[in-house]
Amino acid sequence: TLSHRSVRARCGVGRPGASLGRAAVDWSGNSFRHRMTQRAKVALAAAASAAAYYFAWAVVAPLAGGDHPIHSWFPPRIVALVLPSALLTLLFCCAGLTAGFNLLNKSHLE
Repeated sequence: TLSHRSVRARCGVGRPGASLGRAAVDWSGNSFRHRMTQRAKVALAAAASAAAYYFAWAVVAPLAGGDHPIHSWFPPRIVALVLPSALLTLLFCCAGLTAGFNLLNKSHLE
């Protein structure tokens, strides 16, 4: 039988200078955490700016007068209702199709 140590020794894991090849990734290193932290910060900034733009478009712009220059910054107000509705409909359709395909594959495999 193969023990954990013998498998590690055959693969070269744990030996100084042992390489796992070009595709090896050091998942425990700080560089991975740093890259993911930077990506998370960028994603958070993008989401916050999109939410602020939508809030100004859907809530603040209607409160301004009809001739106020803020209305030139945004598309028509009907798009503020249609766009999120269409995106949510698309999201629910994709989620339903994914769940349906998973159920079909599960029943087909049994």
